[in-house]
Amino acid sequence: MSNDDPFTLDLFGNTALSSGLGLGVTAFSDDPSPAPTEPEPTTGPQTAPGFPRVDACAVRGENFVLVSDRGLARGWKQRARDNLAAIRLAADIEAADRPATVEEQARLIRFTGFGASDLANAVFRRPGEDGFRKGWDEIGL
Repeated sequence: MSNDDPFTLDLFGNTALSSGLGLGVTAFSDDPSPAPTEPEPTTGPQTAPGFPRVDACAVRGENFVLVSDRGLARGWKQRARDNLAAIRLAADIEAADRPATVEEQARLIRFTGFGASDLANAVFRRPGEDGFRKGWDEIGL
């Protein structure tokens, strides 16, 4: 009978294979229903006391909708100026801890990044060079 077979798993009870020898096989167990052993208490890592949760009421914002084109400048120098102005404006808005107005959002959207090689190579100093490209001194970082 399958109840007497030591290699049969009980799928509706305990499927752990345990024996008196600690080999993970039930074939050598003397007691057909051994008393359950209680697991040793585990001590977890010490945690710092938590801070009380503060539910701050967030100001509900609105999505910015661009009513026309971004107004990007045609030349790289003006795009560099717009990028730097957007960075300064974003820093001011963050320092004031407030959302941007619609007018400020229209200026922030002109930020194009510095990925274009003409823009990146002119705005930033090249390693080992003291100056900027000719004509970029007043804009360069």
